[in-house]
Amino acid sequence: MIATQNGLSGAGVDNRFIITARLLPITIEQTATAPSKTVAKLSVNIYIGDGMNGTLFSSTELNVQGLGNDKSKAYLNAIRSISPTNPNIQAAVEKGCQGIINYYDNTSASIISKAKALAQSGKHDEAVNTLASIPSNCKDYVLAQDLIASYGESAIEEVNLKLLNRARAIWSSSPTQEGAAQVRNVLCAISYPSSNIQNKVRELTNEMSAHFKEQNNKQWELLEKESQRWHERQMKQIESKRELEKQRLQNFHDRPVASIIGSIFGSIFGGPSSRNYRCNW
Repeated sequence: MIATQNGLSGAGVDNRFIITARLLPITIEQTATAPSKTVAKLSVNIYIGDGMNGTLFSSTELNVQGLGNDKSKAYLNAIRSISPTNPNIQAAVEKGCQGIINYYDNTSASIISKAKALAQSGKHDEAVNTLASIPSNCKDYVLAQDLIASYGESAIEEVNLKLLNRARAIWSSSPTQEGAAQVRNVLCAISYPSSNIQNKVRELTNEMSAHFKEQNNKQWELLEKESQRWHERQMKQIESKRELEKQRLQNFHDRPVASIIGSIFGSIFGGPSSRNYRCNW
């Protein structure tokens, strides 16, 4: 709570600086009341410093007292009585913060150089984390934030480019409806795309649309050809039937009248064939 309310728990990732406390019991007594209570008087020493090299920036000592049913609860209530706004704590925090700021003022140039080297090697996330350790009170804070914005964009661009390349690989290996669905899922993972990424995504989706349009056109052409062939087959069948009918009629007209009459009478009366009939007219 002391660190949070006094701005010592920032968003950076550098954990080298610490704020810690040591408790020393002064007296532990029992009250004369019934039931008996425990009274604990403690000396609380608070330290702020560099946990990596052991440099102490500031410290303060407080005497607190707590009452409880037992020793543990008395200790806990004594600690809870410490206020983050205590003047001694405020003074120690202010001095400790100045020690942290002095550290970064002296080392921010090397931190920025390290971050630039990481970014040049493609480690944009590490570069951003390194720069994020520089606090807002430091003289190079604005520069660090500008670089964070730049490297953050580069990191996003790198991730988006990997997603785009993955989508292209899927489409190249499977230019189908199923492949298009997989591509769509991958492209949906792209976030904050730059104009370059947007153009590349548009190129890919246009390529996919053209592919399916061409495929649909080919299917339409096949349907038209199949329909034409079916029509031609039907016309041939009709023409064949027409020729057969013409031939049958021609054969009918070419038969002698007597033969025709004989066939008619034969079919009606079940009599002899046409060759037993003679026409005398």
